[in-house]
Amino acid sequence: MFKRKVGKIGKSKTSHNVDNKDNIVVVQFGRRTASGVIAPKQKQFRIASPPPPPLPILRHRIPQHELDQFVEDLVRSKFVPWQSITSTIRDTIMSYPQHFENGQTNPKWKTSRFLQCTGSRSSSLTSQHQYDSFADAMEKCLWNTFEEVMRTTPEVAWRVKWGNTHEPNAAATSLEFLRSKTGCEFMKAFPSTPTIPCTQVVHKEYGLVRSQAFPFAGTSPDGIMELTYCGKDGASCIQRHEIEFKCKTKGYRKNEWPTDEWPQSDLYPMNFVGGKHFPIPIQYYVQIMWCVLIMGKFKLEDMFKIQGHPKHFLKFKEFMMAHLDKAKTQGITTYGEDLVDSEIPIMFVVWAPGNTDTPHQGEPQIYRKTCWDETLQAYRSVMVKCASGCIQITMVDYDHEFAMKTLQHAYYVWRYHWLPRYAMKIKGMLLPNEVDLPMNCFTDEEEEEDVMCSTEEEED
Repeated sequence: MFKRKVGKIGKSKTSHNVDNKDNIVVVQFGRRTASGVIAPKQKQFRIASPPPPPLPILRHRIPQHELDQFVEDLVRSKFVPWQSITSTIRDTIMSYPQHFENGQTNPKWKTSRFLQCTGSRSSSLTSQHQYDSFADAMEKCLWNTFEEVMRTTPEVAWRVKWGNTHEPNAAATSLEFLRSKTGCEFMKAFPSTPTIPCTQVVHKEYGLVRSQAFPFAGTSPDGIMELTYCGKDGASCIQRHEIEFKCKTKGYRKNEWPTDEWPQSDLYPMNFVGGKHFPIPIQYYVQIMWCVLIMGKFKLEDMFKIQGHPKHFLKFKEFMMAHLDKAKTQGITTYGEDLVDSEIPIMFVVWAPGNTDTPHQGEPQIYRKTCWDETLQAYRSVMVKCASGCIQITMVDYDHEFAMKTLQHAYYVWRYHWLPRYAMKIKGMLLPNEVDLPMNCFTDEEEEEDVMCSTEEEED
């Protein structure tokens, strides 16, 4: 009796032939069945060549005098007061928008911030940030690790996207309030406000504002609120308030704001900053003071009247004095870009959705007040219901002493911490994401040749 070998039915008979010249694998598929062997079919697969192993790079040994010379040449070529940045260059850079309509960051604006102490960096570099340490700030400045954080930390990416998406809403709600009768009455509490009626409110946007006097410093303001006042006799004036927008989040990955109520407490907790209590985190307070310092207008003769830490002040003075006399011979009597008025309050605005089930209708309504000012006999911070959402607007006076001491500190960190590390990075002494050389990087046993490493360093 014939016995069928069931185990072999359905098994494939396969053969391979590799053509190494073209990296093609030829596979023949045959199949044994109960009725016989089916003729094989041929299929060709092109396989990619294996990638070459990463080339080892070198951690170079560079003499200190060569690093120092690199920094000196860099400062001399790109950061000379009143020379490296002209009004034309400043205006060109200012015209670059921070973001496109699709929310993407403008690469021109991003490039313009290269080696710049900006408002958002100034608090971290001067150790006045609640969350970022100095080492974290230096790593972000050297290696732009924020982009990696955005890719790997969804919560941070979501919060940044929320802010970018809703900043136009914050601007629109602020305009709605300031153009209203309620907003005009609120502004009258501040002595710098003209007594004649406010006839126009305009929000102006800028990209990065570079300082001509301090080329290492720049700021990217959220905008300037221009309030025009006109009297019956034809008299008029324009006041330019620096304004900073924040869009407060309340949850991760989803909007957890209640849809049927208005926020009932300060959108940021109260902090003691600038000698007063404000619902502003310290890093944002530093940011708005920095912004007015760069964009305001101040007397050149008063530049050195405010002295911070002696170490910071003396180095800052040494840097500026080398160019001050030349500026005076050119008829320069002020510093600052004269884009905002430093004598009037800064507007710090925090936006939230508010009651979206039953939006507010009609005239904006102030429903909560805080930060009582004994001198003014008025509240400096109010929460407002508007048709387009809720804002908490806080009016903060500019503190020139605080801002100048921050500038002196920031210059010292930029010149004697940031640039020397940048020199080591460019010269191949630092590996990616390193802020300092390892303590045991070089020993007496090593030869004078370069030390082999295994990762790749990229220049900016």
